[in-house]
Amino acid sequence: MYLRAFSYDDDIIFYFDRYGNKYVAKGGSLAWRTNNPGLVPLHAMPTLRSIGACGQIAIFSSLQQGERALNHWLHCKKYRRSSLIAVAKHYAPDDPENYLKKLCRLTRLKDTIALSSFSKKQFQRLIWGIKQLAGYSSTGDEQFRLLPKITTRFYSEKAGIETYLVGSDQFLTKNEAIRWVDTHQLDAITVRKNNGTTYLRSRPGHHLHKIHLTQKNYGKDLGFEVIVREIGTKKPNQCIWAFINGIWNSKESALESASQVSASVEGELVWSLINDTKIWPIGDIIESLAFKVGIKSKVIHMAVKFFKFLIKLSLDGSNHPPIVIIVHSQGAMISKLASTYLSPQQRQQLRFFTFGGWAFIPPGMYHQETHNFLSPYDIVAKSGSPDISLFLLQIEEGKRRGLKESDVIEGMITEEEDFYLDTRDPATREAFRKQRRERYLQLMKKASNVTLLYEHAAGPFEHSFGRACYQKKLKEILQKYKTRVS
Repeated sequence: MYLRAFSYDDDIIFYFDRYGNKYVAKGGSLAWRTNNPGLVPLHAMPTLRSIGACGQIAIFSSLQQGERALNHWLHCKKYRRSSLIAVAKHYAPDDPENYLKKLCRLTRLKDTIALSSFSKKQFQRLIWGIKQLAGYSSTGDEQFRLLPKITTRFYSEKAGIETYLVGSDQFLTKNEAIRWVDTHQLDAITVRKNNGTTYLRSRPGHHLHKIHLTQKNYGKDLGFEVIVREIGTKKPNQCIWAFINGIWNSKESALESASQVSASVEGELVWSLINDTKIWPIGDIIESLAFKVGIKSKVIHMAVKFFKFLIKLSLDGSNHPPIVIIVHSQGAMISKLASTYLSPQQRQQLRFFTFGGWAFIPPGMYHQETHNFLSPYDIVAKSGSPDISLFLLQIEEGKRRGLKESDVIEGMITEEEDFYLDTRDPATREAFRKQRRERYLQLMKKASNVTLLYEHAAGPFEHSFGRACYQKKLKEILQKYKTRVS
């Protein structure tokens, strides 16, 4: 239901729904654009309940509302007591006779009969005839659509980037976005600063029909929410490096971790998703537990935009540089949930490398080089994915004793068989062993891109991103991609 409407000019009508969404109606006839099939005047009757005006013509929320208004208007005393000539004089004051002939020819109504004598069917024919003469018929160029909004602005002076995410998938440069505003394809406004420069902003709720404002008229400049930080310097042909930190990270500690990523590639530009601690430490803990049961907070939706921005950067690059995303702790769970909003083609462009992840990024759904790393002493990572972590630890322990992977699995099954079963029936025990083998086969698939980092493990609590085992592997990965691109 549309609550308000404004005419931008004679050819453009803006509609607004109860949620503040903006729609544009253009093309077609004035009667079509205003939902006013009889071109009923704005002040014809106080009970017509129009939602706006285009000049002296009322705008209605729907065609049905416009038809009811026309019907109601024709039942007022001025017309009900008169014949069709009174209607003709309203619509064609300079040549009412000609209008009357056209109306009677269309409707087969007699021009001498008072409207009060019309049957319900005759009145419907009259309304239909007025609609036709008012131009309420398809011309083929009618356009009515919801205007998308700017959801995020990505700006980097270092990288020379200013791009706008429109809706959920469309990226526009600043000039493209301004052109969209000027051609009524985008629900935003351009603001002229006092120094003469122009910038884009979301439309404030109280500005309904203007698309160009001065800085003074715009009011307080709230801008767009910043969702990424940049660390380092943009260098030619570099990879697209990205980082997402975990819980209990202030802005300073998150920047420190992102700086470690940048330092590993000699100060190249790294994009870091903002995931600062909310209410230390309770907010982060609650948020992480919510992720585990599928509740998605604001940072998940921020991460979706972040990933789409990184993909945009890669597609726009001259050599389509690879996207390498380093994530730590809670950042892995954020990445896993956010990437479910991406298409399979988009996910395949993302190379995730998790360190001590609260969740593991599964194989198959993402770029084949995606991998997870954890220390055997990392309690957070092990509690986040206990089945896979325990399985890998048992496999590794068996290998250290000189056993094959298959022998370790069979040994684990035997222990479970003795613990869970109290029968010696061969068929029952074999069915149990078969079921457990299938389970471990599934665990092997899930763990195919997970590696334990025993080297440089310090213990007993190894979760910090700055720990030696994680930093060594981080540098190996980044140097491999840096060498590949350069």
